[in-house]
Formats: sequence, C-alpha cells, structure tokens
Amino acid sequence: MHIHVLKKLNKLKIDKSAGPDGLHPKVLYEVRHAIFYPLFKIFDKSIKKGKVPDDWKNAIVSPIFKKGKKLSPGNYRPVSLTSVVCKICESIIRDNTMKYILMNNLFTSSQYGFQPGRSCVTQLLEVLDEWSDLIDNGFPLDSIYLDFPRHLIPPHQRLF
Repeated sequence: MHIHVLKKLNKLKIDKSAGPDGLHPKVLYEVRHAIFYPLFKIFDKSIKKGKVPDDWKNAIVSPIFKKGKKLSPGNYRPVSLTSVVCKICESIIRDNTMKYILMNNLFTSSQYGFQPGRSCVTQLLEVLDEWSDLIDNGFPLDSIYLDFPRHLIPPHQRLF
C-alpha cells in the first residue's frame, strides 16, 4: 500500500492551494520520496484505529455563488478546502473500496452512480429505452418524480 501513497503524491496538482494545515501540494510533491512511507504509516494507523488526526477535520469553507439573487443565501454553495494529506488518504481508501466492490461484483445492475462507465446519462438512456418498449407494446406507464429541497432532507446522523 505504501506504493499507492507514492503514486498519489506523484499525481498531486501542484498548482492547487494548501489546506488549512498549511501543507502545500507543491511542497508535498517535492519531498514525496522522503515522506511517502511515513504517510503510509499514518494512514495505516488511522485506518486500523478508525480515527483521523484532528487537523484533517478542519476546512476553510467559502461560499460560491450559483445563480439568482446574490443577497439570497440559498443561491450559494459551500466549497471546503481540506487537507491535501487527508485527500490522499481518502483517495486511496476510495480506490481500494471500489476495487473490492468491482472484483466481488457487489453492484446491482440498477446501480449507476459511482461506477466506471455508468452515469446519470446512461441510466436515463436505459430507462427511456425501457419506457419506450412498454409504450410500444401497449402497456400503461406511470412515473412519479420527487425533488426535495435540501433544507427538508435531514443530516445522515438524524436518520438513524
């Protein structure tokens, strides 16, 4: 796994900003050969203990305007600048989790998000094809769409 850390450090976008911990991607890239193994040990310990360093929990949050009236807070989305080191660890976890899921065929055929080669567009094309077949063969088709405003959706911890 320590090779994965070096590969991620090799692919760092050095023109990006430092996170709240002050570690700039350019600096991490320049010293990557000296730090990849110590970072691996930190990542490994964090994963085994199920805890992340407190510095990784900090973010610099900036409101980015979407559209509409600039005075309306709902027309902004938050963008969080987080630790580059934390993002590397998260990326390795995501890659390994995805590899495991794909190798063990754990996605259902109806899963489109977060899969290579499948997207909202491919899902839409497939459902439209199915609906066309139903209509062509004289079957009735009803569809219900729901779009809940973000403020009505409870945070995940309140769901359980």
